[in-house]
Amino acid sequence: MRKLAILILIMVLLVGTVNALGVTPGRINLNFEPSAEHNVAIKVVNSEKKAMELSITAEGELSKYMEISEARVSFAENEGEKIITYKLKLPERFDKPGLKEGKLVVSQLPDSVNGELVIGALVSVVSQLRVQVPYPDKYAEAEFDADINGNEARLHILVKGLGEKKIENVKGTIIVEKDGLEISRKEESLGALNKFDRTEMLDIERLDKGDYFATAIVNYDGKLVKFEREFTIGTLLEALGISVNPGFKLGGIAELNLLLANEHNFDAKNIVSRLILQNEDGNSVLDVKGITLDISAKKQDVAKLYLNTEDLRAGSYSGKLILTYGDRIIEKGVRIVLATDKIEVKFDEVTGLAIGVTNETPGKTDWGVWIPIMFVLMIVILILIVIMNIRLMRMKK
Repeated sequence: MRKLAILILIMVLLVGTVNALGVTPGRINLNFEPSAEHNVAIKVVNSEKKAMELSITAEGELSKYMEISEARVSFAENEGEKIITYKLKLPERFDKPGLKEGKLVVSQLPDSVNGELVIGALVSVVSQLRVQVPYPDKYAEAEFDADINGNEARLHILVKGLGEKKIENVKGTIIVEKDGLEISRKEESLGALNKFDRTEMLDIERLDKGDYFATAIVNYDGKLVKFEREFTIGTLLEALGISVNPGFKLGGIAELNLLLANEHNFDAKNIVSRLILQNEDGNSVLDVKGITLDISAKKQDVAKLYLNTEDLRAGSYSGKLILTYGDRIIEKGVRIVLATDKIEVKFDEVTGLAIGVTNETPGKTDWGVWIPIMFVLMIVILILIVIMNIRLMRMKK
């Protein structure tokens, strides 16, 4: 019983300490220089200003080069932040080029309970350390991003010189295609690139609704790096309408038939529809998923959702319809009005209405309000049990 009481107490403590500790900066990036030394300062934030003990350790490939000033530090009550320092002493050389990583781990140590220490730290936060070691000769790495906002696509190339030798000429090319046809091409000379320098290229395209394919090519002194990206302008999986099974009665199951149109020029696979509803108090009352659906390119099909209204009462509910397929997510606002003999559904101006036989069955209890209250009461009862067990153990001593 004693071990159970201690375990329950630790579980309660864990709930209250998850967000108590933070560290900044979360990442430090350095370029390698032989035998270089760096003094690094990390700020640890105690957001709840609690008294606690912390252990400081180094991990990863760079840990052997990290000298920590203090292996353990303490926060006094009402102390909000503390600076931790370490010295980084890099070697004359690394055996291999590339990115080397390490991390400083700050861990909250557990308090003792009745003289017994709890196994494991309560919270750990990490500050990453990354050191870029250059490659021999000429070498570059590049990134290509497509940032979509409305009908605007911002296509961005970033090139970093990571070799020991200077790159004399960097050239970037961005090509955009739709339906297999090239609709735009931009080429730009990005100049020379020294070790650890960077250069970039930006192409802004304002496009019509549709699927697009972008290719980025980086040419540095005759060596090529190529990227490909697919992106979409506008929403191409549309909810065209919705119908509800006739004869609906509150307390039964409503079948929603959602008509979807796939305007993509490719098949939309594994489409999942999900409906989330809240009552007027903002409490979640319903979360249902429809049957997985595939819709061929430029075709339409129906997704079915089944709403069990057994625990719902007459009234108005708001929420959202979520459509997911591949890495795409589409959200639409939804509002549902339930009556004893009808249900009205609105998805962004798309409306479905069904009327059944009159039924004066009263609404059900709104469990969405009571569940959080019951959870809090359960936690309070657990705390009281732990306190009583601790007192009994002390009396026995």
